[in-house]
Amino acid sequence: MLTQAIPLETVGADDALTDLLPLINAIGDARVVALGEATHGTHEFFTVKHRLVRFLTTELGFTDFALEASLTDAGEIDQYVRSGVGDAGRGLDVGFTVWNTEEMLDLVEWIRRHNASDLSDPELRVWGFDMQDPLASIEEGLANVSEALPSEVEYLEKQYRCFEVLGGASYAEVPAPAQDQCREGVESALAWIKENRAP
Repeated sequence: MLTQAIPLETVGADDALTDLLPLINAIGDARVVALGEATHGTHEFFTVKHRLVRFLTTELGFTDFALEASLTDAGEIDQYVRSGVGDAGRGLDVGFTVWNTEEMLDLVEWIRRHNASDLSDPELRVWGFDMQDPLASIEEGLANVSEALPSEVEYLEKQYRCFEVLGGASYAEVPAPAQDQCREGVESALAWIKENRAP
């Protein structure tokens, strides 16, 4: 017999949150709550996730929502929910494809409305934590360095050049010497970034 289950009264994204109140004790003072789903794209999983994000934000003060998408792709969504600038649909389209659904768009639009309201202190941010495409992240990083330290861009480009070898292949599929070259380049780039973080 299940003794820890919390029955849901509804799966509607905009429905009342009272049935979720028992989660307050279960979550306690945790600052990270993982919200998974058994399948990507199932309507009810996404609407329940929407309700849970609303609950965590409005009832428990959570301020960050992280997606299985790259940081650069999620950045477009984050800009939209914080400022209204951009297009939420396009942000979902360029990210991890399983998030390109009406249900996720509804959640993004709710986050935008929440952030634009008087209730958003602090506002809810959207982050990506799963690098789907390293090249997009490298390009954004190089663009940032180009603004701050333009004379150093060439050095970093050289460190990342190994990714041209990968093409569409995954890291595990390329020969060991190419893997070594990529790893050494990324480690050198990371060391440089740590040294030059302030500028």
